[in-house]
Amino acid sequence: DSDPIGKSIKIYKKKFRVIGVIKERGAVMTLDFDDFIYVPVRTLQKKVMGIDHVLYMMHQVTDANKVDEAQEEIRYVLRENHDLPHPAGPTDWMGEGKDDFRVVSMTESMEIMGTVTGAITLLLLAIVAISLVVGGVGILNIMYVVVTERTSEIGLRKAVGAKYKDIMTQFLLESILITVIGGIAGVILGALISFLISFGANSYGLDWQFSIPLRSLVVALGFSAFFGIVFGVYPARKAARMEPVEALRRE
Repeated sequence: DSDPIGKSIKIYKKKFRVIGVIKERGAVMTLDFDDFIYVPVRTLQKKVMGIDHVLYMMHQVTDANKVDEAQEEIRYVLRENHDLPHPAGPTDWMGEGKDDFRVVSMTESMEIMGTVTGAITLLLLAIVAISLVVGGVGILNIMYVVVTERTSEIGLRKAVGAKYKDIMTQFLLESILITVIGGIAGVILGALISFLISFGANSYGLDWQFSIPLRSLVVALGFSAFFGIVFGVYPARKAARMEPVEALRRE
């Protein structure tokens, strides 16, 4: 919390003296501008990176409506410096394949990120859907086996007065219990993985907070119970429709 002006810091084992502090600028996605350190470009190239060229530059426009114009001006200057031909018409962000550099605006970066994020989201949804179907079929098979193995119990209960809804409710509750237990195990595993990812990200300087919203827990367990009902209905109905005499005779 003390004033850093005039003090020294080390960047890649090279000592630099602090001559100023920039006001807070906030962050965009995972890019935190408050973590930036500004040094003379030639000093950085020579003493830290050991190169004689610029890898990338960031420019800020004063008018958001002139972003396209600023991009074309930057392309023009870079083509002049790189001895590249100037295309007759407008170019895309890739420079029509003629440039040895790229000029990308924040809007274009966000669009690209949105496209990538959307594709990843669809992929994850497909994986989740397949997992749910496979898990549901597993529950269906388990409950079918349970009903088959407890045929005599079902026949005995119906013989002493158990009704259709009693048997139906019993096996539906068992199916829901199995899926909810599986959902709880999945939540615990997911929380552990999220914590490890958050811990790893924070170790690299990213501010990723670990949290588990209560709403997400409720939705996850609710879906588990729902799929327990959906895939447990058939075995439960099969058990509830058994005739007592036939069920006892099978045993």
